[in-house]
Amino acid sequence: MKVVVPQKRLLIVAPCLADAKGHLLSYLRGIAIANQTAGNAVTVLAHATFDPAWIPEATVLPYFERRWEDAFFVPERKGRILSCLRHNLWIFRKLRTFLKADNQWDTIFCAYTNVFELVGWRLACFWIRKRTFLLINTPVPIWVFEYYSGSLQFKRQAPLVLRVYRSFASMVKTKRCAFSAETDHDAKVLSEWTGYSVSSLPTPRPQLLLDAFNAKRVEGARENPTPGFKTRLGWLGRADEGKGFDLFTRALALFQNTQESAKATIVIQWFPATGLDPTWRTQIEALQTRGLAVEWIEGALQTAGYGQALAQIDFLILPYKKVEYIGRNSSAAVDAFSCGVPIIATEGTWMAEKMEEWGAGISFPDGDAGGLCDAMQRAVQKRGQIIEQARKNIPRTLQACSWDELMKILWPQR
Repeated sequence: MKVVVPQKRLLIVAPCLADAKGHLLSYLRGIAIANQTAGNAVTVLAHATFDPAWIPEATVLPYFERRWEDAFFVPERKGRILSCLRHNLWIFRKLRTFLKADNQWDTIFCAYTNVFELVGWRLACFWIRKRTFLLINTPVPIWVFEYYSGSLQFKRQAPLVLRVYRSFASMVKTKRCAFSAETDHDAKVLSEWTGYSVSSLPTPRPQLLLDAFNAKRVEGARENPTPGFKTRLGWLGRADEGKGFDLFTRALALFQNTQESAKATIVIQWFPATGLDPTWRTQIEALQTRGLAVEWIEGALQTAGYGQALAQIDFLILPYKKVEYIGRNSSAAVDAFSCGVPIIATEGTWMAEKMEEWGAGISFPDGDAGGLCDAMQRAVQKRGQIIEQARKNIPRTLQACSWDELMKILWPQR
């Protein structure tokens, strides 16, 4: 059903939106397009380095000189606490300055607000007019998961973090504010922890990505391969440790010694990222010299380029660490599900849980390079069967992650 929204003003606040890398840009651009189509005016407050031309459908203001990572990642714990407090004060002042100049917003959407910025937002609420709806999308603090495993660190830090969340209680009660999370899992955990009704925010894919994928993919060519055709196993995204690139590198060394490696091509996107280990590429290039077929995609990809790259692989490899992605959304997985590309993912993560419901693929034990190698072999062996299942589940993903569902959360009936 088409959601009809009268012309309103939407402010998207995203200090972490600094460049064209990753999926945040395509997601926020999709939100801008959906609201522009509905007749709403959209303004985006981004990082000072962001190029406004990357979201032509909105008024983009490069505004924030810092991100929360700049405050959090300091060497000493005491210094980190002071740094986070200063960052909250800075966030508050930046928001207050902006809202004092323009406060005529119908909805303010905090696209990705870390818990370390919530104090600044709470102070800024005094400058947000009462008829404005504030939607705060926040990841579940890792301490919550530590709590369920009996961590003493969480028990020390939880009261302060919970107090920050509950400081919004009066606004939540009067429906001036709501919290959202990336997944059903995170929404349930935050709801139980805070006592609020937390929504799971859909992450629909921009039409630009789907169009680029369909234009590049020749119907039937990859589903009905000719003799000698190689299965293409792809890594698309940042090559960093949290996403398991070190594990992927070790698994490739094992995979090269299998019979299935002769029937596969490995496609790897490579661009600099925090914590990037240059020896990873050296190790993979050494495998190339010994006969492993590898194709490299250099640098970051914007929405259309990512869709084209996705169209040229048969499986997307997502060996993310469970501790970081137990309930966390992966936009890359949603991209794959939306396009009918099966995934290879870590057991116990949100991606693996949604794999059977929304798509198809193979899971393997967390941190197990041998398990990932086995999963890659099964992908080659059962390629056609798994791809067929992934394509059948495309409508499920598009329905669950629809723009209409997202618009209902952005523009609630109050």
